[in-house]
Amino acid sequence: MNDQSTENQNTSTPIGNTNDLTEFVPRAHNQTIEGPVSNNARDEYIYAAGGLKLHFPNKGLEEECKSAAQLLSLSPTDYYGIFTYKDGSGFQPYLYISEQVSWILAIDNQDEYVLLPNTSFELKQFVETLKEKERSNGTFSVAIGILGPIAPEELTNGLPLRMVMCKQLYSFTTADRLTLLEGGESMTIAIHDLIDALSKKPNIGSSDMERAKNFIAYRYSTIHSVTSELSSSKGKEENEFLENLEVKISNSSLGRKIVDIIFTYQKSVSGRQRSFYASVDVTDQFPFLHSSLTDYVSSN
Repeated sequence: MNDQSTENQNTSTPIGNTNDLTEFVPRAHNQTIEGPVSNNARDEYIYAAGGLKLHFPNKGLEEECKSAAQLLSLSPTDYYGIFTYKDGSGFQPYLYISEQVSWILAIDNQDEYVLLPNTSFELKQFVETLKEKERSNGTFSVAIGILGPIAPEELTNGLPLRMVMCKQLYSFTTADRLTLLEGGESMTIAIHDLIDALSKKPNIGSSDMERAKNFIAYRYSTIHSVTSELSSSKGKEENEFLENLEVKISNSSLGRKIVDIIFTYQKSVSGRQRSFYASVDVTDQFPFLHSSLTDYVSSN
């Protein structure tokens, strides 16, 4: 896990025009949609974490997928096997189905966004999540992108979900979440509580504060290391636990959107407290660390 996030530099073939979300609606359902996907003066970004699943927008496409599964002697729900199958010449004859299904990101088991791949690279990332689902009890995905208008009903099973032009998606299994720290250290109860505090409901990853918290939770390993060390009673008279988490907009950098996240830990016996804070720049689509974790002293 890297401490800082950088913009994904890939040269994959765009699936549509990045200035118009209409171009990114799955090809079988392309239609006129009011509202642009990208207008730099008004861009709304997401940095959201949840579970990615696919939805068939019509019966015909679903039956097409079942027919492919039958021809390949695969389970009708082995979507990864169907989409990634290669014939003798290396051609993927059923990849077109993955381009026309609807990809829905659910947060806390609530359908929240329709993710549209920006390029074939993102589509491949979407398909890879299906492989992880097959080998584990579940997958967890973090999506970074630009919010668009409400999706057509057939893409959402009738729910009023907004579309997101996904510029990056990375996923990990439930088991992978147990090794969030660099070096493979197992996720302790204290770290689990930390992640829960950062992603406390409702967190759909759309506000500046929500995006900052998700960045810290899934991209900044230092806070996990500190939390793990403080919570350990090894060689100590008492351990420390996360007592409070505060998030606020910083006024420290003119012209940029900076979010301060303050972590207050309390000793289990004496009750003494100490605080740390880190700052995240959320001005652009890809948040990054503005200032590393350091001691925090209230100005009050």
